[in-house]
Amino acid sequence: SGEQNNTFNNGDVQLSNLVRISGLLKLPGFFINHNSFELVLEKVQKNDIVYLDPPRLIMQGEYKTWKSIGGFTYYDFVKLSNIVSKLDQLGVKVLLTCCYAPELCTLFDVDCFAIERFSPENYGESLDLMITNYG
Repeated sequence: SGEQNNTFNNGDVQLSNLVRISGLLKLPGFFINHNSFELVLEKVQKNDIVYLDPPRLIMQGEYKTWKSIGGFTYYDFVKLSNIVSKLDQLGVKVLLTCCYAPELCTLFDVDCFAIERFSPENYGESLDLMITNYG
């Protein structure tokens, strides 16, 4: 979708902070791209590192239906898993963090495990998934 879900600023991206941080990271070939994950394949090369942070997807109700956040759906995760597979085949290192939904692990053919993170909306620790092909 190319949109960002930022819980700290009610959805507002602090562009000035992103620009300042990217200015500090003057490594050759380093760039931050806030865009659709589907475009990542256009610029990657073997041994690149790609970090993906898709919007939240939440399971809800006793029938465990998926609630989409920001228009990003379960089917977008299916597409994302295909992109991760292609990146892995190209020799690109991939790190993806997303909502804790173990069912999503079955979509990916790389390592998938739970990690703790601080969650201000939950007043403490919360679980996420880390999906990676290295480490």
